[in-house]
Amino acid sequence: MALALVLLSSRVPWFGAAILAVMFAGTAVHRWERGAGPLWPVAATGLLVAALPLWARNAGWWWVQPKVWGLTILLAVLTFAAAMACRSRTLPAALTWLGTISYSLYLVHLPLLLILMRVVGELRGAPAAAQLGAGVLFLALLLPLSWLSHRCIELPMQLVGRRLVKGRDRPSAGRAGAPPAPAGGGRRPRG
Repeated sequence: MALALVLLSSRVPWFGAAILAVMFAGTAVHRWERGAGPLWPVAATGLLVAALPLWARNAGWWWVQPKVWGLTILLAVLTFAAAMACRSRTLPAALTWLGTISYSLYLVHLPLLLILMRVVGELRGAPAAAQLGAGVLFLALLLPLSWLSHRCIELPMQLVGRRLVKGRDRPSAGRAGAPPAPAGGGRRPRG
């Protein structure tokens, strides 16, 4: 359903599909490491994602920059490889904190960026000091707002989700479709 939504609701469907492909390449690598799947889907995904800008240019999307796209994919692969290499090491607390609030960072960054661009304007041609100052201001606002979003929205919603799942797992006597009692007549342990 997510793939259909990405492909059907976007003016640039290949872009969303490519992002999903890169995300699920990590799942394929994980399965391969566990011996639960082959590695060829990762290579196939890499080739398709790398070739997408060529197709997009031929489809008339003149603004697609293959060099920028290629560099973006390369940086994503290098980031993934660095994370894989460091996963058994202890990370600094600041990086762990950033990982904890990363979903909120993802959700908050674009609205904040759009607001900041309205307030300060377009800075592409501005002096480096002005661009640096805007970047520092952006981070100074983004990090606490993301932490607040994580703390006040994300964590409470995770708790609600856990409660809903817990309530669904409890057997109720006489309910149609209730799971059968465990063998031996024992009670199910409650988590």
